[in-house]
Amino acid sequence: MVRRLRSSGWDVRTEVEVGGDRSRGWIDVLAVNPATGVMLVIELKTEIHDLGQIERSLGWYEREAWLVARRFGWQPTSAMPCLLLLMTEANDARVAANRTSIDLGFRFRARDLVGIVGGRIAPDGPGWAAAMVDPRSKRRDWCRAMRIDGRRTPAPYSDYADFARASGTTPRPR
Repeated sequence: MVRRLRSSGWDVRTEVEVGGDRSRGWIDVLAVNPATGVMLVIELKTEIHDLGQIERSLGWYEREAWLVARRFGWQPTSAMPCLLLLMTEANDARVAANRTSIDLGFRFRARDLVGIVGGRIAPDGPGWAAAMVDPRSKRRDWCRAMRIDGRRTPAPYSDYADFARASGTTPRPR
């Protein structure tokens, strides 16, 4: 994903530390498109355990990202928090179980992100984004729709362990 953002002209940083004395966190991926001024604040999740916790983290990261952007010398004009989920049947099921919250909290979806990342469209106002990704895919449009958004094909993996096996890695214990 980082490579794909960079090849589309984005300045990208990973594992960006935010916070201070009492609270400390790390934005998984922070990216800015110098041409459009859009800043993506990306949280990558292999599994959804607590959607509320993800939303709280993304909100905090969005607020902190402006300070970090200035530290990097960036001049973003807008920030878009993004939840990118590993494309698994388990995540599709969790998204479906939390559909109301997803629909209310994440107005931009995969088709929007593809255009925003490609610089073809600008966000039409504030909002958060949610999409799925398959790190092993060679597809040009790497942001993929969730089942609730009309994707008809099954996810390539049943769960994170299935992805890890397919990738030749061992899943981390919880």
